[in-house]
Amino acid sequence: MNVVEEAVDLLSGDEYSTGDTLTLSPYGTVILKGATGQIPVEEVDAEIPDLDYTVTLQVTVPEDTPEDDDIYLVGEFNSWNPQDEQLIMEQVDDYTYEITLEDKAFSMVQYKFTRGGWGTREQNSDGEDLIGDRQMENRIYLFSEDSHTETIEIESWADQ
Repeated sequence: MNVVEEAVDLLSGDEYSTGDTLTLSPYGTVILKGATGQIPVEEVDAEIPDLDYTVTLQVTVPEDTPEDDDIYLVGEFNSWNPQDEQLIMEQVDDYTYEITLEDKAFSMVQYKFTRGGWGTREQNSDGEDLIGDRQMENRIYLFSEDSHTETIEIESWADQ
């Protein structure tokens, strides 16, 4: 976008002059304040790359996870089917499993893990469906870089 009057970014403190061009990263934000309180914008060109990105989800499961159980990736991408044979994770060592997903750059997915049913879904150590750093019911991944490995630790299972 092109600035058409003197402005300051209220988030960063950066100052801009008439004719400056601002380039924002995907999901980037600026809050501009000018002398008139409003900043007219000449043009906004949104460029989102049409690229396929991959992420490998590498999951560590609790040590009391039954050895014979498969670990399933479940999400909006498979209509939340907790027993989708195509999304069984590959075991890479005693307590670590992984699976690779592909999606468009900057798309977002919600997901969680099960052992083949909703009664065996992941939970936190307090027995709640709240998981991850943000304590949400579902995990969220944003495809913001290509060939990324996301490491995840499952605290507990609903049936244990």
